[in-house]
Amino acid sequence: MPETSANTVLVTGAAGGIGSAVAQVLRRVGYRVVGLDRREPPEPDADWIRHDLLETADTEAVLGASPLLAGLRHVVAAAGGPVDDEAGVLDPAEIPVDVFRASVELNLVAQYALVRAAAARIGTEASEGDRSITLISSINALRGYGMPGYSAAKAGLLGLVVALALPLGRRGIRINAIAPGTVLTERFRETYPPGGELGPRLIETTVSGRATDADDVAQAVAAVLGLQQMTGQCLVIDGGQLAVPFDHYPLA
Repeated sequence: MPETSANTVLVTGAAGGIGSAVAQVLRRVGYRVVGLDRREPPEPDADWIRHDLLETADTEAVLGASPLLAGLRHVVAAAGGPVDDEAGVLDPAEIPVDVFRASVELNLVAQYALVRAAAARIGTEASEGDRSITLISSINALRGYGMPGYSAAKAGLLGLVVALALPLGRRGIRINAIAPGTVLTERFRETYPPGGELGPRLIETTVSGRATDADDVAQAVAAVLGLQQMTGQCLVIDGGQLAVPFDHYPLA
């Protein structure tokens, strides 16, 4: 079990479905977790940094100055998601350029700013031992499920992992991505109400016969943090969703 005094983990998007599950699992296995989100913490006594990652010019200063990040060794970037005007949309004719841009800003540009700031802070806190950054991508990066801005940004994260594995590795920092299948979070249920077509169709396209949930993703994060020889890689956790033929987008 990790020593909590020397294994601080920053989890972004920690107020969301996936981020909060990641925080809970990592605490359970012995890490000291600091949450970051633009929202208030779900638990009042949580170690928490209130910050909107879209404020990219401030991200480095926020991470660099916070005393909560003493001993920082790992960062898990769970913040992000589809922007409202793109969710469930397939045809680019229905997605203006500004909506595409907003999705890329949230899911790729803000994540790059986080990686730069995180690598700098990790470097000041620990000069040796295992250190890592884990990005949350999506199977949208690997197959066509619509939402071109979100999908392009999530694919960009995979490219970012490959591009940064060597330079960060020279600084002793691993970088990997996790690509979850469809996770039926509260936001998903709000966007696609029960009784609709999409949720059941996506569950049908798994080998496991059930949807991937936030705890599945959190367990994958814990595994990646423990695999000290893993870097520059993407781990898919989707219940076999990509292995099942999916001949057309459910909303088409």
